[in-house]
Amino acid sequence: MNFPSTEFEDAVAAVCQGTECEADVAELHGTLRAGEAARDDYLWQVELHAYLTSRVVRPTTRPALVVNERLRLPLVHRLTSVKWLLAAAVVLIAFIGGLSWPRSNAPKPDKNIVANGPRLLVQFDDKSGVMHEAEVRAIDTKGNAGTTETAGESAGRFGEGFIAENLRFAVAADAPIIVGNGGQEPIELGAEVPYANAGATLHVWDWSESQQSRVMKNIPLCPDDVFCLSPDGTSLVWAKGDILNLTNGERSTIDLGGETHVAHRGGTLRRIEHLQFTPDGRRLALLLSNLVLTKSSHPLRRQDLTTSQTFQIVEFPAGTLVCEFPADNTADLPLAFSADLPLAFSADGTRAVSQYLQGKSGSQIVERSALTGDVRREYQPRLGEFARAIGLSADGTLLAVYDSAGHALLWDTLTGKLKHKVRLPVDKSLSRLRFSPDGKLLALTLFSGVSPKLIVIDVLAGAVAATESDAAGESGYIHWSADSQSFELICDKRGLHVEEDKAGAEVLYNQYPTVRTWKVADILSGRSK
Repeated sequence: MNFPSTEFEDAVAAVCQGTECEADVAELHGTLRAGEAARDDYLWQVELHAYLTSRVVRPTTRPALVVNERLRLPLVHRLTSVKWLLAAAVVLIAFIGGLSWPRSNAPKPDKNIVANGPRLLVQFDDKSGVMHEAEVRAIDTKGNAGTTETAGESAGRFGEGFIAENLRFAVAADAPIIVGNGGQEPIELGAEVPYANAGATLHVWDWSESQQSRVMKNIPLCPDDVFCLSPDGTSLVWAKGDILNLTNGERSTIDLGGETHVAHRGGTLRRIEHLQFTPDGRRLALLLSNLVLTKSSHPLRRQDLTTSQTFQIVEFPAGTLVCEFPADNTADLPLAFSADLPLAFSADGTRAVSQYLQGKSGSQIVERSALTGDVRREYQPRLGEFARAIGLSADGTLLAVYDSAGHALLWDTLTGKLKHKVRLPVDKSLSRLRFSPDGKLLALTLFSGVSPKLIVIDVLAGAVAATESDAAGESGYIHWSADSQSFELICDKRGLHVEEDKAGAEVLYNQYPTVRTWKVADILSGRSK
């Protein structure tokens, strides 16, 4: 098999889809071992294939927990790309190592991957669906708990038992309000609810009043929905155009152009990937996945279908278009970074800051007018890797970015000059940051491996003022008090906790968010430890 060639492309596609034959696998094996360029192209095609697949919206039934010797849980579309990428990556590992590819490990016709030997229950990153560097619980073929190993130690091993995300939350930026899905009964913040009992009913928590949710039994909220919450916590908006006033229950609509693209035979592709309010609550930012048809080089295809991403800013609740500008295409990002792209706004919603890839690694931070889409400034230097969190100070004069290479960068937005570059732990998953109202401190939460961290940076000095290694369990949203003397950390866990019941069987539990208040004086003095 030559590279490049249509035979090579077809073989890669077959491996991704689980339709490969032994002869083609053997030829592909030889081609990959013979050339680095072939291996690079293989990995690129696998990521692209996984990305496009993840955009397909399919009707799903929420998976129920079945604890028996043949545990098989269906995946929702958001983890399909992870499954195929894992399968294809194992193929490549086998090729490079000179091993044969066992047919029993290929994706089956029902799209489930079945592996010989132990099976794994894996905890995925709550946004991107990527494994944390955390413990992986091995389950033998009879459903018994086996050894515990790290994700790194289990590289190349995968199997049935991947658990679909079945909880979703949104947190108001400036109010003590959380929304999420659950069953028909109230749920306490921090509660652990059996995975099998997950529901699709809207729950609203006002933690200033109670730790218990208010159940809106006639309002569905599904894990696959794209939605956002207004900064003041009063309006919940769905990408499909529904609006719910959480204070009085009134419903209305906004025309956002449609949540999905309608495809052949009634299928759909997701159009709106992400929704976000501007801080003043007057506009909505939409991350759109736009379809692009190009002439195909393949002799049997007329067109190739790809996507490009843009941000749209629309008035709320009128839905009038304000401006549109390019967004980074997550097809070009490593799978671990293909979650919601960070987009930061000034307090008045007139300026927007986002990242743009430069080559195969590193990002450029760009500020635009949120009223026209025009570029105002490109910040230097560019990042070593990718922006995992972006934030502007309340007065708009400072910009902070967390670079996944392990740095916090602070710029003066009036001059564009870099003020500080602070060395921090490397974090490849979800991070969040927020300036104190007076602009003197920057709180940052990381989930670096198995050690969550809360870090407070002295902005004037450009140095870490304090670090908390046990910040309530995970990375979380940050709410500062008006006097900058304390803040609340809202930990949106969405993890899975495994326990044994009285009979010794493994039972999975969903974890609901927790809220914890931190006093700045205690953190800086070390009294909070």
